[in-house]
Amino acid sequence: MWTTSPERQQSGFTTAAAIFIVVILAALGAFMVTISGTQQLGFAQDVTGSVVLQGARAGVDWGVYQVINNTAGTFSTNCRSAAGATVTFPSLQGMTNVTVRVDCTSATYVEGASSPVSYQIIATACNNATCPNTSASLPNLYVERRLSTLVTN
Repeated sequence: MWTTSPERQQSGFTTAAAIFIVVILAALGAFMVTISGTQQLGFAQDVTGSVVLQGARAGVDWGVYQVINNTAGTFSTNCRSAAGATVTFPSLQGMTNVTVRVDCTSATYVEGASSPVSYQIIATACNNATCPNTSASLPNLYVERRLSTLVTN
């Protein structure tokens, strides 16, 4: 009578288990690469967001300085007009690829014997040539920050 050995019956199972483990490890590796890429993209957006926020802060500071200390300047004069004022800085020193747009409007009101002027300064900063960018095809790393302040002089 002819019999088969137990080792020979289990040889197919070992091959199937090895293929299964290789496939699972390959899928796990692909998943890790995807997660790593997403994490790097998120980190890049965080860094860009911080730089753009500093650009918006610089724009607000510049606008406040202009309406308080440079009242005869073009920005302050235009801000007091009906149209308001808009200035765009294509690149600030130390902040490459950051565009800052500063908008200003004003309102004069009567308070007793004086007539103070209230200025609203809005600074919009982004990492694009035009700011704010309202186009439908924005790049993946487009970041925009907007800050505003109200100053009474």
